[in-house]
Amino acid sequence: MIHVKPAPDQNDEVRPAEDSALRSAISTSSRLAPSAGDTLLGFAYVITTSGVSIGYLFIVRRSASNDYYWPDFNTTATQTFLGDIFNLKLPHVPRGTTTTLAFNSSLAIAKDYSVSTTLIDTNPARARALLLAAIPLDQVIPALRTNPFNNNIQLLTPYCWVDFSRSFELAHSAIRQQRCLRSDIDNGAVYLDALLRNTPVADLMSSQYFGFLNYSVFAAVRATAQGQAWLATTLSHSFLDPGLEIQAWQQAGIVRWQSQLNNGLTRGIDETIVIENALGLRTTITVNNVGFVPMGNVALWTTRKSYVGFASEILYCTQYIKCSLVRSAPN
Repeated sequence: MIHVKPAPDQNDEVRPAEDSALRSAISTSSRLAPSAGDTLLGFAYVITTSGVSIGYLFIVRRSASNDYYWPDFNTTATQTFLGDIFNLKLPHVPRGTTTTLAFNSSLAIAKDYSVSTTLIDTNPARARALLLAAIPLDQVIPALRTNPFNNNIQLLTPYCWVDFSRSFELAHSAIRQQRCLRSDIDNGAVYLDALLRNTPVADLMSSQYFGFLNYSVFAAVRATAQGQAWLATTLSHSFLDPGLEIQAWQQAGIVRWQSQLNNGLTRGIDETIVIENALGLRTTITVNNVGFVPMGNVALWTTRKSYVGFASEILYCTQYIKCSLVRSAPN
């Protein structure tokens, strides 16, 4: 006979092992539940940290209102004032030196900076003044390399020599050549070589002026063995490192670049200053911007009576006079 044991009823008691596990889970859950004190402490922590954060934002709100972290800085007042101060003081600071400005009543400017229409005062002659001063070589060389040859050759400075070794003279007269020796022997602006060695060969040979230059200057230079060697180097050179290029200039006795006054155009300039805040973050702002303006009326170009420019000279020599600008040439 087979005996079948009935299944336990759902209302039967839980086995002892299961009952023990359940009691353990309930006990653990009760231990993890926060007490009233813990809850109050948590609320206090959240409220305190939120209050401190809000207070911090309230404290730094003026400084964080702009990219410079400068309280109350804006373009119509603070930036305009800074531009006026730098434009007023910079012309009196020798190039290559540093100075300190004390922000006190001595910097006061009689000007209303509270209105949005206030603009920075700029000097249209600032660019011309900078170009007429002696420009350091470490600034000139990158500028020559940046500008195309067709622009650089139109610099209105009378040349004295073709090469750095001063083997080929370019002054129009013996008196002028003596003045070159006396006043400009250390001036890189009067050496054609300074321009050519900082012009890419492809840019030079593709220029509209290359044919004029070849006829009025290179033809006479090519007549000597020394000139042939110099010309071969010039027409196949690669740029030296700027530091080595400066050394080459200095070895030739050249220490400055200074051009001649001319009013054939209005020189442009873009001057900026760098502001560094307490966090070491730097931001650049413009304090002077004057656009380049070509001379519209040639009759107003009065300095052309003194010097018409090297670009015009090589053109006239090639197309009309059939001459050479090299003093040793027979023509």
